[in-house]
Amino acid sequence: MQLTQEQMEIVNCELYAYDILEVIAFAGTGKTTTLYEYTKARPHLRFLYVAFNKSVQVEAASKFPDNVTCKTAHSLAWQQYGSQYKHKLIPSLKANTVMDVLNLKSYEDAKFILDTLVKYLVSTDEKIYKKHIIQLAWQHYEHKKEPMPDFAYMAEQLWMMMADTRNSDIGMLHDGYLKLYQLSNPILDFDCVLLDEAQVRRLYA
Repeated sequence: MQLTQEQMEIVNCELYAYDILEVIAFAGTGKTTTLYEYTKARPHLRFLYVAFNKSVQVEAASKFPDNVTCKTAHSLAWQQYGSQYKHKLIPSLKANTVMDVLNLKSYEDAKFILDTLVKYLVSTDEKIYKKHIIQLAWQHYEHKKEPMPDFAYMAEQLWMMMADTRNSDIGMLHDGYLKLYQLSNPILDFDCVLLDEAQVRRLYA
C-alpha cells in the first residue's frame, strides 16, 4: 500500500521518552494502517496497542507485527483489579439501586449522584469534586430555588461502596475497576503505547 505524504511524515517521526504524537484524521483515512507501518519500521521497539473494544483488539492482533501486544484498556486493568470483583461485576448501575443503597427518596437525586460518579470515572481526576456534578443537577435546583444536596460527597460514598469487595449491595462497573487501575499509576513495560480509535486520538511514547 502506498502511503500518503502525511502518513510518511508520521511513520518517519522519531519519538523520545515522554513525547506525544497526536494523529488526527477522519474515519477510514488510514490511521490504523499508519500505526502498523510505524511499528513495522521499528522492530527493535516493544509496542502496546490499546483498542477501544475486543473486536478491534482481535483484528489488530491478527495484523500487527510480533513486536506489538494488542490489548483493550479494560483487559489491562482486569488482572490486577477487575478480577477482584468477579462476584459483583455489573454492566450498568440503575438509579433505583442508588436510591436503595443511599436511602434516598428522590429518583432524580439518585440519577444526579449516579451521573456524577460516572463523570468522575471517565475523568483523570483522583477525587470526586463538585465539577463532576452534571449541569442538569445545578439547573434543577436553581429552578426549584432550593439548596442542592452535596452530590459530590454522595457520589464519593457510592464509589467507596462500589470499590469495597465485601459490599454486595452495590455492584462494580467495568469503568470502575478501570478507574482503580488508572489511580494506581501503573507502569507499562513497553517502549511505546499506541491508542487507536480513542477520543483523545493520541500516540504515546
